[in-house]
Amino acid sequence: MKRIRYLALIAGMAAALVAAPVIAAGDDYVVDPGHPGSITINYRDSIDGDDPIAGAEFTYYRVTGFDSAMSKSNVGLAFPTLLKDKKGNPIVVSSKSDPEKVRKKVQNAYERGTPEGGVIYKAVTDSSGRAVTESMAQGIYLAVETKPAKEHLASSPFFVVLPYTHGNKWNYDITADPKPIPCGDLVITKEVRGNQADTSREFHFKVTIKADGSFHYKKSDGKEGKIRSGKTLTLKSGESVTIDTIPVGTSYKVKEVEANQDGYTTTAKGTKGKIKRKEQAVAAFVNSKETPTGTPPTVNTPGTPGEPEPETVSTYHPAPIKTGDTTNVIIWLALAAGALVILYLLMVPRRKKKEDRP
Repeated sequence: MKRIRYLALIAGMAAALVAAPVIAAGDDYVVDPGHPGSITINYRDSIDGDDPIAGAEFTYYRVTGFDSAMSKSNVGLAFPTLLKDKKGNPIVVSSKSDPEKVRKKVQNAYERGTPEGGVIYKAVTDSSGRAVTESMAQGIYLAVETKPAKEHLASSPFFVVLPYTHGNKWNYDITADPKPIPCGDLVITKEVRGNQADTSREFHFKVTIKADGSFHYKKSDGKEGKIRSGKTLTLKSGESVTIDTIPVGTSYKVKEVEANQDGYTTTAKGTKGKIKRKEQAVAAFVNSKETPTGTPPTVNTPGTPGEPEPETVSTYHPAPIKTGDTTNVIIWLALAAGALVILYLLMVPRRKKKEDRP
């Protein structure tokens, strides 16, 4: 079985058709229209040491048949497919077609009903990372990873031309090596602490993810949705949200809009970094709000029913008695002596008058 590398396939049909030889007489150059083909997917994760990826579902949509019109002389021309768009016009595929743009048109066409000559094949990779699909009709196929494996995003779609040329022969068995896209999760948690904290309040988180597109998320309360980079999510105390399907190596940043507001002190860990394989990135936020320390106790108002009257405490403090100071005593003794002298002088004349009476 000849091997065709994924890089040749993802480039579109250009690589597949350029090598096609002119269909001519001779067994090696003639396409056998009755010969069935096969596609083998070899899906391995080079990030983890070439580990096999199991559980990935691939769907092959046949977009056109394969006949003598597809020869070296008309490589690069556009081929009308078996499919039509919503307006009823044939979907055109060329060597320059973008597989991703063709994918949308092809899948829409098959959703409206399998066209005549159209066919779908499905295959799921096993524990060795292989998915083999046999007995396939010849033609050009669009290969789409319709159900990604665990911890992976869907790989890019690619074209497969069956049969394919190798040297001077047609190869009816193709092996493709799609490039896996591993992904990881970002978890945001919220906790509110303190005797003054409001655990019912919602806090908003701005999420920046350096990757295109939207990402699936699921909250701890079971709610699910999609979020794009730069949008916000809301969480209450004790809640968390997991954003998945983020490609490994993608940079992220999470910011709490109400951080350090309304008396809350905010601490956070893991607010920015890169998504890693098989390891959840966690951005944890904690808001605390406590009663300030040193608050004076409440004093009861006198006269409040059912409460005792506050005890009245006297604030008078008598002056201490001094000892050993004789200054005030001498003054008082002098004043007392002077008063006695004056009293004596007043009493002497009166006694003399009484003695002189007959």
